[in-house]
Parts: sequence; structure tokens; C-alpha cells
Amino acid sequence: MTQRTGAAGASRYGGAMRRILIPLVLLAVLGAVLAACGTEESERAKGETSLTVLDERNREARLSVGTTFAITLPVTPGTGYRWEADLPMGYVQVSDEIAPTDGDAVGQSTMQTWVIRPEVEGTAELTYRLMPPGDGNAEQIVTFTADVSP
Repeated sequence: MTQRTGAAGASRYGGAMRRILIPLVLLAVLGAVLAACGTEESERAKGETSLTVLDERNREARLSVGTTFAITLPVTPGTGYRWEADLPMGYVQVSDEIAPTDGDAVGQSTMQTWVIRPEVEGTAELTYRLMPPGDGNAEQIVTFTADVSP
């Protein structure tokens, strides 16, 4: 049995590497964001170690006041499209990170992650709008719901 080489074989394995590499890079970015944010003494006392991550499939979270959570959405940085966040009063954006793309090609998709900390209790909606370059209407609107208890 011979082993394939050349562009077809490299392309097949390169695609598999990208599917593995992008989630790993996203996980590394989230880890770096969490390390930069630190944790409050009360959170450490509770033994809280996980971060709630919301995305296009998982849009609702139950949290406590002061507990950070992340929102992750796909983005293609080189196209001029950008996400605009509409956060309710009492919600603080702790960070906004775009995971590096796999290469220099224009139009490659990656993930953008925002870390948010609610400082008020109650139910709130967080809305993200995908805006085209220039002044236009949102091409996509994604809404997340946070139910925050004391």
C-alpha cells in the first residue's frame, strides 16, 4: 500500500488540522482571558472553576451576580463585518478577543469571545448584531438571555 503525497493529501490533512486547531486556539484564548481577569475571593471560596460559555446553540444561562461568563460567535475579521454588542445596564464587558486565524488568507473564519460580568440581578437580554462594512442594517442578530440571582 502506498502513501499519498502531494496537494490532495496535504489538503485533506490540513483541513483536519484546522478543525482541531481552531477549537484548541479558542480554548487557549479563553484560558488567557480567565487568567487575566482573575477571580474574586468569594468565587474562590465557592470553588467555582468553570466558565459558562454561550454561543449560537446555547443562548441562555443562570448565573450569580459577579460571576463572569463568555459569549462566543463566529467572525471573519478580514471582511469588514463586525459584531456590535448591546449590553444592558449593570453588565460589564471584561474582555473582547478574536482567536487567531490559521494562516494569512483573507476571509478565514474564527471565533470572537466576549467575557461579561453581570453586577445586577434579574433577567436580561444581551444582543449582538453582525454589522456589514459602512453604514448598513444588521445582517444577523443574536440574542442571549442571562438569569442572574444574588
